[in-house]
Amino acid sequence: MPKAILTDIEGTISSISFVKDVLFPYASERIEDFILTNFEHDPVLLSIIEATLEELKQNKRGENAEIGVLSHLDGRVAKRTSSRPRRTNDRSVLNVHEDHEDDENAEIGVSLHAQDAVFETQVYTAIQALKTWSLEDKKITPLKDLQGLIWQEGFRKGLFKAPLYQDALDFFLNMKGKGLPIYVYSSGSIQAQRLFFEFSEFGDIRYLFSGFYDTKIGSKKEYESYLKIADDIKVSPEHILFLTDIKDECRASERAGLLTVQVVREALKDTENLDKSASSNNSIERTRKVINDFSELSEIL
Repeated sequence: MPKAILTDIEGTISSISFVKDVLFPYASERIEDFILTNFEHDPVLLSIIEATLEELKQNKRGENAEIGVLSHLDGRVAKRTSSRPRRTNDRSVLNVHEDHEDDENAEIGVSLHAQDAVFETQVYTAIQALKTWSLEDKKITPLKDLQGLIWQEGFRKGLFKAPLYQDALDFFLNMKGKGLPIYVYSSGSIQAQRLFFEFSEFGDIRYLFSGFYDTKIGSKKEYESYLKIADDIKVSPEHILFLTDIKDECRASERAGLLTVQVVREALKDTENLDKSASSNNSIERTRKVINDFSELSEIL
């Protein structure tokens, strides 16, 4: 009997199609407008822009961005001397240099104008990178953080509700009743995870979960991430039941010593996610069970 449960979301307790066909397109379509509308008064968005530029620099992506902006700013968002970011069409900035009676003011005006141009370049560089990563479905932290903010907007407007498999909900209710803590580990940001369960088709079910983890603790394909979670929740790895549909995550969690169950829904039975090695490798056989429905877990619980 495990002492704690750790679960994935997409493809495990909820359909892949909801994220793929509803949430991802909604966020992708809103990236540019959302940033341009909100970044001037949202410090969280500014930090996402900065993290995006740093990611570009670290991964040697976006040659124009690195050569034209990042190389001399060390990957940091340009600091503004004004109280709010100004755009380059701000006449109070552009016209200062026209006052020939005050050379000092003219120098300040030109400086602010140049600073505005650099700042705006950075914003659009970040936007283009985030849009590209979204289309490529990259698991990159600033993108996941931004998606969480955009999804929050959609959820709170009532544009969609998060679906949850009935058997998964029944399983969690049963485990909660037995006093087992349930944790979530997903590539989506913690904010997005909370939104998912707050606005589920079954209402707000956040009370079922004792904690949430995202890729800030580490990649789901690296065994060290699971050891960190085990250490954080103060439960030995061998006493944690991990549920996921992804074979690479199964392998990583198994290497960390977790009791791992691969959840393969009917629509996924013939996909590459089904790890054929589970039936041929004795070390995996002892720890991994492949199920299609959460009711099948009763025999190991």
